Amino acid sequence: MKTSQVFSGGILQTIQNIITNPGILIGGVLYIIATLVYLLALSKNNFFVVQASMTGLALVFSTLIAALFFHEKISIYNIAGILIIFLGVLLVVKR
Repeated sequence: MKTSQVFSGGILQTIQNIITNPGILIGGVLYIIATLVYLLALSKNNFFVVQASMTGLALVFSTLIAALFFHEKISIYNIAGILIIFLGVLLVVKR
């Protein structure tokens, strides 16, 4: 965001930059989709199950996205942590 100059200029220029920035638009659409999926999951399951699952899976997916798109290194400890998180999510979801 710092290098994209989205927040440079006056208030009207900033609003125009936000509206026309594809990264912000894609992020907004993904946020809306994620919120709808979250609300759908809440309507069908207990809050605890949904919250624990979403939190664990968000950590896993953010690690994978960081490795794929930002070329961050994933250590053996990260992999072990991801496996433990998956195991925890499975234990929470299993009834």
